[in-house]
Amino acid sequence: MRNFWIALSILLSFPVSKVSAGEWELIGFPDKPVVAIGIHPSDPQLLYAFVRDTAHWTFLYKSMDDGCTWDSLLYIFAGEGIVIDPICPRTVYAYGCTLLLKTTNQGFTWENIGEELDLGYEYATLMLDFTVNPVNTDILYTSTWTLWTSRFYIYTNNNWQLISNEWTNRGLSVIDAVSDTLIYAGLFYPCAVVKSLDGGWTWESTDFPHDNFGVSDLCVNRNLNQHVLVTTTDSGVYKTMDGGLNWEQCNTGLMSLKLVRVAIDPDSPNIAYVGAKGVFISRDYGTTWEAINDGLGNLSIICLETGPPGAATLYAGTGSGLWKYSRLTGVNEEVNLRENSRSLQILETKPNPFITATEISYNIPLIEDSEITSSSPVRVSLKIFSITGQLVKTLVNTAQAPGHYSIIWDGRDQFGRAIKSGVYFCKLRVGDFSKIAKITYLR
Repeated sequence: MRNFWIALSILLSFPVSKVSAGEWELIGFPDKPVVAIGIHPSDPQLLYAFVRDTAHWTFLYKSMDDGCTWDSLLYIFAGEGIVIDPICPRTVYAYGCTLLLKTTNQGFTWENIGEELDLGYEYATLMLDFTVNPVNTDILYTSTWTLWTSRFYIYTNNNWQLISNEWTNRGLSVIDAVSDTLIYAGLFYPCAVVKSLDGGWTWESTDFPHDNFGVSDLCVNRNLNQHVLVTTTDSGVYKTMDGGLNWEQCNTGLMSLKLVRVAIDPDSPNIAYVGAKGVFISRDYGTTWEAINDGLGNLSIICLETGPPGAATLYAGTGSGLWKYSRLTGVNEEVNLRENSRSLQILETKPNPFITATEISYNIPLIEDSEITSSSPVRVSLKIFSITGQLVKTLVNTAQAPGHYSIIWDGRDQFGRAIKSGVYFCKLRVGDFSKIAKITYLR
């Protein structure tokens, strides 16, 4: 028997307009490496994920319900990245080491737009990074690598154009286009951060400190485009607030200096996240950091993406699935929540593993604020999913008042068919809080 707890976030006598701690939840692909994430720029329900299936082959999945269910779109070699057109989000780019694909209908059909780049092992050419111009999304940027040189291309007027100079020939491994003219890029080795002021046609170096480390990721603050955060392979975080003229190393509170990803919150220019062993948040633009790993532990982060503006969410791809972090926000109000004897939502399954049936039980808490005790019903759903994220059966989908509940699941799907033996997910959602437990079915 195993107990799984959903702890309500308790805000004790302080305004919730202050950023509050949240909790991570697994929303798909347990025990599978999630190597890339794409989040719709305005619809937080629409997600894409590249999931490694074998050592080199990857599935591209799409979810239209915030990770409750997933549909497989592609199966390609070494999928590496997902880029969604910020102006026309039905257009999505999926790329791997040897392939660059485009869809204009959210993944129903795809075309290869990278043939001119001679990608593939037969040409000894691999992709490093890819992005779109955020103002004119008909303009694309990509960098490639060969045994002999690196190349940078601009896609304009339906053609790829090679840009060759000192910096592009050294390999732009991370590219972040900020406007139709301003682009920043990082070089893995030899380490450097460079920028272009004319849309990628010419490049210049910043005064980023050159040391025996490489740039693993960089992120530009969209509200303040002279502010850039950079993560490195073994020297932590660097930031600039003047477009690269001056850099400051800022590692206070970090438990590791081997960082792989960085992201800036779309709702606040001062909130940033970095990923390494677990995820760290800074609320003062990198000056100090603290771990936010409730539910996540110290899983190694592969990719890290923020949700759209207003969603207050963060997504992390790890070697053990796709995780979502929700932070609590409020505007111009104070809320005081207190625990009482029933303020925990409990998800318990017994027996587990099971052969014929299992009982799933949970509590819906009685919530009180500073003046009112609320016993109003809340929306509750209890669903069973397959290991790849497919919905197997909805057990509960209704409003329920505070109290204790249980339901029996007999190992059958929505159509009354016996399911196969294996591991399944039981996902309980109570209002805005959710928890996932694993159930093993034996036949």
